[in-house]
Amino acid sequence: QSKGIIIAGVFNTNNPDLYCKQIFSLSKLLKYPILAEALCPLRNYAQDLPDLINTYDILLRNDKLADELRPDVVIQIGEFPTSKQLRGWVEDSKVEYFVIDNRPDNLNPLHNNTHYIRANIHDLDMEYEPNKLHISL
Repeated sequence: QSKGIIIAGVFNTNNPDLYCKQIFSLSKLLKYPILAEALCPLRNYAQDLPDLINTYDILLRNDKLADELRPDVVIQIGEFPTSKQLRGWVEDSKVEYFVIDNRPDNLNPLHNNTHYIRANIHDLDMEYEPNKLHISL
């Protein structure tokens, strides 16, 4: 299995409960931790999300730990966070990069090879079966 992370950036939502549930479900299905931007609604649900990392800047300043945590896959939801530390770490990682967002904008400021899933995270229907992930729109 690939080693990945979910980056939850700035995202305005009318339904923060559903937004958080969807990201948590994706994290659980893929077994990827979530790195949440300060302005992301996920931070208000930290007590319910065991795989949420909201202090990633501090962790990524430790070079040894940053190397150990380096992902193969990044899934970005919403805009990329403002963290220079996170930006540099992802740029150095040479990852398979996905952005989930329904807007036609280029939301990847790193300008690397990006796979866009043009959908609202609210609209993803995720069902889990052992050894199988089904995501439909």
